[in-house]
Amino acid sequence: MRMVLLNPGQKISRAREQRVVNVVAPLVAQGCSIDQIASVVGYSRVMAGKDAELVRDWWQEAASQTAERWRGTCLGRHEHLYREALAGWEESKRSGSPNGRMLDTAGRQLEAIGKLLGLAVDVTMIQNNVHVGAASETVNALAPLDVESYAAMLENGSLGALNSVPPITAASDGTTRTPSPRGDGAE
Repeated sequence: MRMVLLNPGQKISRAREQRVVNVVAPLVAQGCSIDQIASVVGYSRVMAGKDAELVRDWWQEAASQTAERWRGTCLGRHEHLYREALAGWEESKRSGSPNGRMLDTAGRQLEAIGKLLGLAVDVTMIQNNVHVGAASETVNALAPLDVESYAAMLENGSLGALNSVPPITAASDGTTRTPSPRGDGAE
């Protein structure tokens, strides 16, 4: 357990550490309020609040360390599965009967690795090529329109006016007005 400061320059005593671990932490885990903790332990709300905060800090640090360890472990396991699946794919090609399931498995492992690393990637593995690109939702959202599609959108009204400012309804009289481009309320 790390050394925790109560106030800047003041270290936590062994007695307080034991109290926090043995008494306050279970109360915080049960969802007790600061008032309830203070009454059970028999000291002020301020001290109860500091102890409860200390418990939450310890838990957050422990959870963060555990999550990072698990992420590393999972990353290693997915990388191993990727290498095995890709090796299986290569072996199946050499034997003359390519096994597409191996290639699919390798692609899924690459996607899992990308998620663990915080990357939004779309992995497509086709025969000898591996294509890693942006997530398909991003590509589709940013894809340029062809002339026919744009014209059809204009024609059926699904494309709104560009650079328009929506009207603002005044609360007092129910009329609408459009704000000025300067943003000062003048019309």
